[in-house]
Amino acid sequence: MLIDDNGPGSVEQGVALLRMAAAQDDPSGQSYLARCYETGRGVARDDGQARALFEKAALRGDKPAQRSMANIYERGIGVAADPVRAEEWRKAAGIPVPRPR
Repeated sequence: MLIDDNGPGSVEQGVALLRMAAAQDDPSGQSYLARCYETGRGVARDDGQARALFEKAALRGDKPAQRSMANIYERGIGVAADPVRAEEWRKAAGIPVPRPR
């Protein structure tokens, strides 16, 4: 991954590269940068920014971002919990949706 704790400035350099990739609408860059915002790694933690970046990447077909969107809507992280939207994102990500018994 681009972010490595080895050496001074490594995390900051990794975040800078992810920002450039995300600005060029690269879904992987958006997804990785979203994860940074989600965890606070190299940036201030910001669930809203994480969600916005995950959504951009997810709409471009990034499977990890689609899984993250399902989790966001399932748990109501920064948004109202919405099981219907969570299920839509799970389906988009190819995650099996359990059937009611």
